[in-house]
Amino acid sequence: MKVDWMDRGDARTAEGHANLRLAKRRGRENALGAWRAVARLRTFVLPHWPAIGLALLLMLGEAAMDLLKPWPLKVTFDIILKQQNLAGKTLYLLLGVSAVVVAIAVFEGLLGYLAAYYLNRAGRTVVFDLRTALFDHIQRLSLQYHDRRSAGDLMTRVTSDVKAMRDAMTESIAEILESSMFLIGMGAVLLWLDWQLAMVLIAAAPVLFVALSVYSSRIQERSRAERKREGALASVVHETLGTIRMSRVFNQEEEARRRFHAESAASLESGLAATMTGERFSWMMDVLGGIVTATTLGFGVRRVMSGAITPGSLIVFVTYVRNLYKSLRTAVRHTTRITKAGAQVERVVELLEVKEGVTDRPGARPAPRFRGQIEFRNVSFEYESGRPVLEGISLTIPAGKVTAVVGPTGGGKSTLVSLISRLYDPTEGSILIGGHDIREYTLRSLRSQISVVLQESVLLQASIAENIAYGRPAAHLEEIEAAARAANADEFIRELPEGYDTVLGERGETLSGGQRQRIAIARAIVRDAPIVILDEPLTGLDAAAAAAVMEALEHLMTGRTVVIITHQLAIVQRADQIVVLADAQIREQGTHQDLMDLDGMYSGLFQAQFRDVMTASS
Repeated sequence: MKVDWMDRGDARTAEGHANLRLAKRRGRENALGAWRAVARLRTFVLPHWPAIGLALLLMLGEAAMDLLKPWPLKVTFDIILKQQNLAGKTLYLLLGVSAVVVAIAVFEGLLGYLAAYYLNRAGRTVVFDLRTALFDHIQRLSLQYHDRRSAGDLMTRVTSDVKAMRDAMTESIAEILESSMFLIGMGAVLLWLDWQLAMVLIAAAPVLFVALSVYSSRIQERSRAERKREGALASVVHETLGTIRMSRVFNQEEEARRRFHAESAASLESGLAATMTGERFSWMMDVLGGIVTATTLGFGVRRVMSGAITPGSLIVFVTYVRNLYKSLRTAVRHTTRITKAGAQVERVVELLEVKEGVTDRPGARPAPRFRGQIEFRNVSFEYESGRPVLEGISLTIPAGKVTAVVGPTGGGKSTLVSLISRLYDPTEGSILIGGHDIREYTLRSLRSQISVVLQESVLLQASIAENIAYGRPAAHLEEIEAAARAANADEFIRELPEGYDTVLGERGETLSGGQRQRIAIARAIVRDAPIVILDEPLTGLDAAAAAAVMEALEHLMTGRTVVIITHQLAIVQRADQIVVLADAQIREQGTHQDLMDLDGMYSGLFQAQFRDVMTASS
């Protein structure tokens, strides 16, 4: 098919207009996003306006001192050129000019120092408040959110993204404001000296603002991509360090290195793209500055020759133009940093605007010491709409008794016990303790009466004593040691080099699985909560370790309301009540003997595990 060249030209023109409209729309969206982000953070900034306002006044004074710098030289040149005979006055002239120069330098330095102090104090306090609010907010976000987000990305937002905001506020914004004050003052002085020569500089302003508008949106877009890549890189590092043992066992170091290299290379490219966009803008400003300087000098010499201005005034003009070029470069460099920080601020604000998970109801009250039963009334729950994990659960867990929850993987067991602690709230129905809906109580008072021992014990990089007292930091050493003895942990703890003061490695990797589990049980004993939740406490332990942990669990379960998720025969048979959960519903419920007589799902699970045990022992 033959296409006329005019048609091709029209097509290219139309495509060019479309790209221009797209660029403008993106620019508006970026600008609106940045302004929304700034507006969202105003609550952190407003309390510090007195210090910020004082810093601005000091910066105004500093800019005034900067404007005064060429004036001693102007006065000297004009006096020397106008008067032929300065005999006897030269020394006084030099002393006076020197004194003024020194005074300007002293005042400029002092004002700059004070401005930096107040601005840094305000900026760092704002960031301190913001980082604290972010950390608190992250802790209140739903577990669904944390399951979907990478820890590395969240760490990047709290640390480096917030730091970029601090740097922008205490350095870049200050530099731009000071440069702006200087430029405004310079324009006023130049118009007063010679408005015609000043128009040469003013004529270049529209070109500057157009270029600044176009490049700012491009820089922000590339900076947003850069931050996203850095978040992904942090996630890879976090995941690799968290699975370093498994990585070595499966010989996956090279694969981990490949993933890191790929993300690092992508971060490099996106960062380079953002930086070079700013550098292209700086190059444009360099060219514009050279043209303006040459034009000012040429036109200014003609004005001096015609007697319109003095040579000293031309010196002021040339000095200001040179400072203009310097101020523009500074403004461009810091505008690039602020634009990059704008993308980071958006990430911080995006995190702040995530809806918090389970929170206290209005009017929630502290819970009394729990003594009654736990009751599920027609409880349903779903993580995703239309996909129930629990459906119509009605269950009574007797006070002071042991209830075991068993069933196939994915049946909703862990979700069931998570609802007791209000890690999630039911989609439908209610949960009562002692006849009262648990949503009537504050989260803090509810959770303070629940101890949890997980399948994989979570230990802190702290001393063993601190780990045991984690649930009750005010516990005395005697209570900690008594809990450790009850959990069969005291003996191996005392064999460690520093006993209870031994600092554990990250996640307690320096201890065996059984030792970690016994410390977790000691932690639950110290907490002395009336409700205990055990999530697969014996999984992954050998026979000796399991026996030691089981003995520790006997001490923990005595006199408490206990809910156990387990597949272990030793625990299940000791339960006062067994609940079989499968496909989001309770399938069977009763004692061990009742369910064995029923010859249903529980009986099948029990017999299958019994055969596995017999096969393994033969």
